[in-house]
Amino acid sequence: MKNDGFSVKMLIHCISFLLFSSICLETQGQEKIFLDIYTFNESLDPLNHVQVTIDQHKAFKTDKNGRGRLEVDRSALPPKVVTAQKEGLEVASWNYSNGSVEIILRKITWKMMSGTLVNQEGVPIQGARIQYNGVGSKTVTTNAVGVFELKVPIEAAGIEETEKLNVLGYQVVDLSIQEENDPTKFVVKAVKISEKPGSEDNQEKEGIVLGKTEDPVKLDSLEALFEFLNGIDIEALTVAQRAKLNEQIMLLHENKIITVLDTTLTSRPFNFLINDSTSLDDDVTNLTQEAIRQANEIIESRNQFKERIQLIADKLDKKGANLTQLERNKLLEDILDLEASIDKAAKLFNANQNETITLLKLVKDRILNIDELEVKLQESERQREEEQRKFRKRLFQILLVTLGILAMAFLFFVLARKFRKQKNELALANAEINRINTNLEEIVKQRTELLIKTNEELDMFLYKSSHNLRRPLRSILGLSNIANLTLKDEESKRLFEMVHETTFEMDKMLDKLKMVHEIGEDTESIEVNFKERIEMIRNGYADLIEEKDIELEISTQQIKDFKSKPAIVGIILENLIENALYFSTSGSSGNPKVTVKVEDDPDVVNISVRDNGIGIAEDVREGVFDMFFVGDDDSKGNGLGLYVAEKAVTKLNGKISFESELGKWTTFNVSLPKANGVNN
Repeated sequence: MKNDGFSVKMLIHCISFLLFSSICLETQGQEKIFLDIYTFNESLDPLNHVQVTIDQHKAFKTDKNGRGRLEVDRSALPPKVVTAQKEGLEVASWNYSNGSVEIILRKITWKMMSGTLVNQEGVPIQGARIQYNGVGSKTVTTNAVGVFELKVPIEAAGIEETEKLNVLGYQVVDLSIQEENDPTKFVVKAVKISEKPGSEDNQEKEGIVLGKTEDPVKLDSLEALFEFLNGIDIEALTVAQRAKLNEQIMLLHENKIITVLDTTLTSRPFNFLINDSTSLDDDVTNLTQEAIRQANEIIESRNQFKERIQLIADKLDKKGANLTQLERNKLLEDILDLEASIDKAAKLFNANQNETITLLKLVKDRILNIDELEVKLQESERQREEEQRKFRKRLFQILLVTLGILAMAFLFFVLARKFRKQKNELALANAEINRINTNLEEIVKQRTELLIKTNEELDMFLYKSSHNLRRPLRSILGLSNIANLTLKDEESKRLFEMVHETTFEMDKMLDKLKMVHEIGEDTESIEVNFKERIEMIRNGYADLIEEKDIELEISTQQIKDFKSKPAIVGIILENLIENALYFSTSGSSGNPKVTVKVEDDPDVVNISVRDNGIGIAEDVREGVFDMFFVGDDDSKGNGLGLYVAEKAVTKLNGKISFESELGKWTTFNVSLPKANGVNN
């Protein structure tokens, strides 16, 4: 009794330790969180196999569905830096919400070019203004070491782009690549115009000139500039000539000769900026105000233009009769040119308006895409919560199974103690035999009988224990069924269903233990009707077969000259067919199937049971026939079925083996000899 009390205390300590460990693991797990990563293209379609880096965590790739999961510290949320690498793409935007990070990538359309401006001695020139006349023309200024950067279209990033540079106040004398095989880094060598030989004299005596293929033209006054512009076709100028003209106009401006540039060469810049630090609402408001301002300017310009045309019409009414035919033709030609210019301006204005409307439509589409992304994010969050719910349910089930295993371990611990006690008694008996050394044969016989009796008592204890334990379990099953029919509260019904499932598993395990007792019983060998036995098993699992829609194919030959223990043969068939039925439903085919064959050979009876389930992995095949061995986490068994089947086959001097292909099928083969079919 004292030892039994000690055993109960040990069981209580084990259960307490298990619960404490679970709480500790849960507490520790709260410090971590799984971050779901999703990568999309600009059309919000999943983008697969993208390497992602979140803050300082190790980079990883998303799967074929553009998804990934990263375990991070909860304290590190929200993420600060998100980067993704995929050839030809860059991160357009990313968003963190409720444990998920959505990353949108776009095609790279631009590239940075880096140049260094130096004089003829190689000394960097700082503060110089450089005008780029390519796509998206702009003006930049060199830094303290003469370096400047240009953002150009990726298809235009080459050494030829450097020919579109114009250094204001300097004459470019040489262009060269800074690093071999990298045209995006180059060196511009220039000399200041005022430092060129004779330039100072030219400014004082002849004024500023514009070099052309003909003789230089003096542009040292506003009148000279207007006269030059009236005499040329600006549209026909080359890029280099336009850049030279812009440079000369900037010099006139710096020398205070002109203070306002012609509107045909420059345009009024916006008085506001749009960058990452401004809000979208402010950006749209500023653009709206700018559009209203430009519309007012157009209206004002149109009114002024109409007034001037009216003045010309009035002058024609007064002085038109005095014009010669040549003057009239020249005036008509000028008016036609003016009309063509107005028509060209109108077409350019309409084209600009159409392009602006198209861009606005793209912005609206982008907003609608963001709404669609929000819907996808909500669905993703719902899936994540569902996965967490399933994980908690599985953890609770594992806890219940663990408690059941501990209870069984305690039961076997008590049995083992009893067995050790009997073993000690046998040791004392052997010592007594050696001491007495008389009537040895009789004493051995007595001890042998005692050992047999002890084994029989253990076997009977196992049988009665399983039998007696099944009665309260059956009562619990009955009560749970009654509760399921009478209770209205869904939560209570769910708990009773869980009790019913756990009790049913315990009942099945006790049934297996009862089979172990039946294997040891000495019964008469008679002819075995395999077809009848298999049909009984089919009826016993009819509900499972119907619920899971399992195809059960049975093929039995007429067996000749075979006598054995029908109960033991039935145990072999039942455990193999039960195992096949459960695992056939775990396959990926979606059509569970079990095939049972009984074939007659001259010396043996061959039995094969095949299922199209998940197969058996290589690393677990050695323990398939071990007691309480479960080779798959999703298995619903207790690890006794194949152990009992193997024990029964051994009892009949038979052989059992299996073949399997992981993820496809498993076949168990049994051969039972016709002669000497019982191992005592």
